[in-house]
Amino acid sequence: MDTSSETSVDRFEPPRQLTICLADRGSSICLLVDAQGGLLGPDVGFLSVRGFSAPPVDGVRTSAAQAVDGRWGFIDDSGAWRVPPQFEDTRNAASNGVARFRQNGLWGFMRPTGEVLTEARFEDCRPYRNGVAAVKLVQGGWRFVDEAGAFTGDEEHDDLRDLGDAGLAWAARYEFRSKEGRRLIGFVDRQGHWVIEPTFGYAESFGRHDVTPAERSRDAYGLIDTKGQWELEPERNRVIDAFDDDGLASFQITGGQYERGFMNTRGEICIVPSRYLERRRSGGFARANYQYYRADGSRLEYTAQLCMGDDFRPLGGFAVVRLDRLKARGDQLAQERNWALLHADGQVLPMPSSLREPLSGADGWLLPESQDTPWIPFIEHHGHVVWVDGLFGEQARVTMSEGAASLHTAAGEVWSGRHEALGPVKPFFSPYPEQVLVDVNSVAGVLSLAEQLCAQVEARLHRAAAGEALDPVRDHPDADEMDDEDDDDWSDDGEDDDEDAALADLDWRTARTEARQTARLVRAERRLSRHYLDESHGGHYHFLYGEWGDLSHELHEQFRQILTERYGPPDVLPDWAGWQESHKPWLGWGVLVEQPLPGDDGSLPEYRQLWICLQQSGDTGDGDGWDENWLLVAPSADALALAMRARADQPGVPSAPDEAATIRLVTTHPHALQALPREHLSDAVIDAALDADIDVVKQVPKRLMNRERYARAVRAHRLEIRQVPLDMLDEAICMAHLGDSSTRLGEIPEPWRTEAVCLEALRQSPYALEYVPEAIRQALLARGMVLQEPWKKKANPQPTDPVQGVATSMAALLTEDPRKPLKNLKHSLSLGAWVLRLAFSGKTTQLVENRGIAGWLERRPFVAAMGNNLLSTLAIVCHALVTIEAWALEGWLIALATGDVRRVGALLGLARLLRRPGSPGSGSDSAGAGVVFAGVDTAPPPRGQGQCAPPERLRPRQVALTTQTM
Repeated sequence: MDTSSETSVDRFEPPRQLTICLADRGSSICLLVDAQGGLLGPDVGFLSVRGFSAPPVDGVRTSAAQAVDGRWGFIDDSGAWRVPPQFEDTRNAASNGVARFRQNGLWGFMRPTGEVLTEARFEDCRPYRNGVAAVKLVQGGWRFVDEAGAFTGDEEHDDLRDLGDAGLAWAARYEFRSKEGRRLIGFVDRQGHWVIEPTFGYAESFGRHDVTPAERSRDAYGLIDTKGQWELEPERNRVIDAFDDDGLASFQITGGQYERGFMNTRGEICIVPSRYLERRRSGGFARANYQYYRADGSRLEYTAQLCMGDDFRPLGGFAVVRLDRLKARGDQLAQERNWALLHADGQVLPMPSSLREPLSGADGWLLPESQDTPWIPFIEHHGHVVWVDGLFGEQARVTMSEGAASLHTAAGEVWSGRHEALGPVKPFFSPYPEQVLVDVNSVAGVLSLAEQLCAQVEARLHRAAAGEALDPVRDHPDADEMDDEDDDDWSDDGEDDDEDAALADLDWRTARTEARQTARLVRAERRLSRHYLDESHGGHYHFLYGEWGDLSHELHEQFRQILTERYGPPDVLPDWAGWQESHKPWLGWGVLVEQPLPGDDGSLPEYRQLWICLQQSGDTGDGDGWDENWLLVAPSADALALAMRARADQPGVPSAPDEAATIRLVTTHPHALQALPREHLSDAVIDAALDADIDVVKQVPKRLMNRERYARAVRAHRLEIRQVPLDMLDEAICMAHLGDSSTRLGEIPEPWRTEAVCLEALRQSPYALEYVPEAIRQALLARGMVLQEPWKKKANPQPTDPVQGVATSMAALLTEDPRKPLKNLKHSLSLGAWVLRLAFSGKTTQLVENRGIAGWLERRPFVAAMGNNLLSTLAIVCHALVTIEAWALEGWLIALATGDVRRVGALLGLARLLRRPGSPGSGSDSAGAGVVFAGVDTAPPPRGQGQCAPPERLRPRQVALTTQTM
């Protein structure tokens, strides 16, 4: 054998495949370059190249390839066509050098050098393996053919797979079915004869191994050998996949958490099952989210904090991962969101700042590793594509411009082309603003859109005042379909006959419904931007939920800045008609109408006011997630009310109703506040409605809101603190916003994060320290306050005397704030765990005076206390039973004679304990009253511990196990 030729084959470096994609990534062309960066093959490139992994034929490496006209042929490693593109499809040669081709819908076999071995006459075929290939006849089943194209036997099957190394092939026939009607699987030899009868509900091919997974009954999988015997007995709720080349197979545990693991050919578990483990290994690693496991089950260790990981790439030897964003806390260094490459040794290389993100396909998924190419493409910030190696070393670059592209390698510019669809590649993970804009062409276009909507809304408002009907389809095509089910269903309020006539004639329910419908028809809204993440992408790229929300917020800030420059600072609580139905806060800019409405006497500036409103909203549902920015233009609530009165031929300000009758109405029906004339709402009426239902705070005109009402609304979670104007904020409102969540401190405007507010938040949780302003933090430290950083590991020493520790815990429990029952329950459970733990392991440090069992119990006071309590209670129960039985048999005098003063005292002590369980020492010692407190009873710390007991402490009581004689 020629050693030199063998060495050259071993050192063969296949051509690298570089993809030139169009701007929308809907299609692409493939270019081949050699190790020096020179271009191989035609200048027009290829649509697809299957790779040069097949062994050489006549000393030439070949690959199936698709020309730009869609036809298939074979090329050599210089990119030249060995078989011109003339077929419908071609596949790479198998290990015996025989390839497959399709012509006129039928398959045949040929050598990639052009020699046809078998004409295209099969409906389907599989590659050669172990000297035979499975073929499907046009009007028949599957059979094996040898390399000459002759059938190896007469047996036909309805399905047939490759012949494994053990000489067996997976086969199925429809006539072999189970009782449930499922087809059964067996194994045949190269002639198609059954070697293992079809008795399995499912099975995998043997492949390179002499065992394979098989199913005896539904979801009960085991391993069989080449004789059909069970090497691993089937187990219920276990599904096993095929073995890979390394002899590992994934298995899934069904019927519960659906965890997945990996086993070897002996049925031994190599990788412990976990819920998120992927079904296939890649590059020698099994992946569970962003954790990677080797074949021996050991986990790949790395120091970076990840939030996403892709499969390992076999040729490159790395995986694309996503770094999570971390804040600098204590000894922990800050880490920004970034892409990185994780190597098999645990090294994590962050992406250079010159790159934007890895290239993904048109469907948003990261591109798989190209055939024969250990490089990975990344997008630059200007839309160019760069191929890098595992160390981010640049290997090739495609410079993209509108209608043109050029390829640059180490050999210089080796290719250029023009196409109308060429252009800078648009990113997927961090899209440009123009990629997510909907009803505007640019961010600056929000101004012209706002002006257009203002003109439309003013025109609709005047038409409504004139009595014209507004058509939802023609006048408001952008509005959602009106749903009257949102209106509250109120029963008859039953007003008194002597109520004011104005109120008696007012059907406030009808008025409220009409006002809502008119408000929806008059206003106009447009979607400015939309980030949408479907369920499939969200499962793998779950970090995009937060990052796209941040991008949407950045757009929101740009829109806000543009509108602020034009209309001034925004109002955090714009009083536009219909905002009460909105579940998200809006920012608003008030503008004046061009023409006043009928009946406008100028008494209220709101009569002439339109609101331009901006909102950022987001939500998730069924795994999907979206973040949007909306622009809305609507009249003020007072302007709409004025238009409604003009529509009813009652222009101007209505007469004021009787205040007493109005208070009675809003007390019984607080939502009637929305239908009352806003011009005549008094403080008494508003307070009566709020006392009846705090929900109606959204119906109160903004000009009538004060600090007390804002505080009530925030405390009841009807308004967010960002909806409270800055000039209305005070510490009471900020305290109300905190509630039981210290993290809400970050939502309070920094000027109002006063020392009192910060101390209240820190009292609830040390995690609020992250939101405490630095000046207040330094002031607290200067006063000697200890600020524990919760992200640091803090010491939690156990008390030297367990009795004293439980006493402290119980005292804290008894003095706990009763307004927090959940926290009390948590502390009660913790205290119970303390008691149980100390009962079996806690020992007092006091000197003992007894020996034997008495000394053992004396050293363990809780065991003694609980034993005393238990036996005393049993004694009392027994005394009671004896007394009742004596009473029934001999009378009450004999029953009393069965007890003595000691037993009566025990009963009385137990009764006192049940009446006042929190009072230590409330019963006699024989009844066990107060024994739980006996070990907790003001015991001083042990001597020599460097601790001092508080003054006026009592000496500890000796607690020993005592029983009573009946």
